[in-house]
Amino acid sequence: MLPIGRGSARPKLKTPSTIKDSRVPIRESIYGYWSSPRAFVWVCAGATIGMLWLDIERYEWSTNFTANAAFVTAMVDECHSLSLSCGIYGGKNSWVAIFGSASAYTYPATQGLPLWYAHYDNSPSFSDWTAYGGWSAPSVKQYLGDETSCGASIDYNWYPDSLA
Repeated sequence: MLPIGRGSARPKLKTPSTIKDSRVPIRESIYGYWSSPRAFVWVCAGATIGMLWLDIERYEWSTNFTANAAFVTAMVDECHSLSLSCGIYGGKNSWVAIFGSASAYTYPATQGLPLWYAHYDNSPSFSDWTAYGGWSAPSVKQYLGDETSCGASIDYNWYPDSLA
């Protein structure tokens, strides 16, 4: 998974053409967040991407819920305009902090984007799921974070066999 950064606290790609110009097909996923609704898509345009995950976490967002919704809507629309497969990565608490309530903003769900949520409960299942953002069910769960394996920091994710 290739990270795309947003803001000073996150890693950033050095040039907008890095992904495309690397000439390495990204067949899995890109986990992305960026400061402009179109900038991340411009970075990815022309690259081979399985899924672009938009990181919708409570860090570095405006306190204006309407502006936040417009920003995410623009990212989703830009994905669609370039025929990129996109999904949303974000938890319920972040959703409430960014959009005002669990049900206040549903556009990504109404556009069919899958949801990848984090709940560090050491349980590879959706048994803890409670709906938000218009999704009736998630697609992926991150159930352990900041673990170490073979000297590397990793997160553990789970999805049902039916999605494999």
